[in-house]
Amino acid sequence: MTTRDPGLQPERTVLAWQRTALSLAVAAAVVARLTTGVLGPLVLVVLALCLAHSARLFVTSRRSYGTRTDDAAGGGPRPPATVGVHAVLLCGQVLLLGVVEILALAVGGGAPPLGPPGP
Repeated sequence: MTTRDPGLQPERTVLAWQRTALSLAVAAAVVARLTTGVLGPLVLVVLALCLAHSARLFVTSRRSYGTRTDDAAGGGPRPPATVGVHAVLLCGQVLLLGVVEILALAVGGGAPPLGPPGP
């Protein structure tokens, strides 16, 4: 019988958290780019909060990988205590981005036209 390498599953989990952090950072930047003209500095505050959390999530996930693989040799991997906190903050971040976009649509009078501006 072969034994599984205990480092593979935690590594995949860390990579998934890192992809999530990067995706939400990009989403925050796109929302900020599209709504700054309508909402002004409020969007920059939201962008800063989202980028700070995404960076913290990225760093935390990478650090937890080292402790998980170290713990695997002595009793199995344990999830970090901050996973629940980050999951709740991620939900809040997505909700906040949605509210900002809806607010921009309400204040700005609807969605901008697609395509290049006319002559």
